[in-house]
Amino acid sequence: MDPSIPPLPPLDPSITLTDPAGVPVPASSLWADGRPVVLYLLRRPGCVLCRATAAKLWAAAEAVTEAAGGGQARMVCVAHEWLPAEIAAFREGYWPGPIYKDEAKALFSALGSGAVRRASMLSLLNPLSRMWGHAKAAKAAGAEGNLTGDGLTLGGAMVVVGGVPVWTFQERQFGDAPTPEAVVEAVKAAAVAGK
Repeated sequence: MDPSIPPLPPLDPSITLTDPAGVPVPASSLWADGRPVVLYLLRRPGCVLCRATAAKLWAAAEAVTEAAGGGQARMVCVAHEWLPAEIAAFREGYWPGPIYKDEAKALFSALGSGAVRRASMLSLLNPLSRMWGHAKAAKAAGAEGNLTGDGLTLGGAMVVVGGVPVWTFQERQFGDAPTPEAVVEAVKAAAVAGK
């Protein structure tokens, strides 16, 4: 867990997501088996930075599932807006796994300790922002993007066990992302602690 983020309380069991067909899905069903699950909270599906992060994290999906004890995939992407063409492109090129919509931004709010975190457009004017380095690395990795959608709602990631976030990462500046290695290690630690 990022030391600057206070431990998060258990997630509200009434949080409801929507699957790609528009069917409501209790978020609690994602961790109902008691094993760790990684939630990647996506800022914007068309964002070159988000796409590069998703591709890096998804490349570790097998290692995450193994660290969690095997079985079904243990990585889920959660978007706060559903733009069908953007989601389709995101799924095709960067995240072929499960994607859900969090229209109420409940998980985004939980990651922000009760508030949906938003970035300022002014950060784009800062030539010293980490975002510029993130963008250069994302483009070098072959990610492409656009400006469609809400890019100011900040995302992040969390490892959840039994409804409790046991590890979190907050995007502070555009493109901040956890390393796949950190995510795998968090899942391993959570799986061992749960035994």
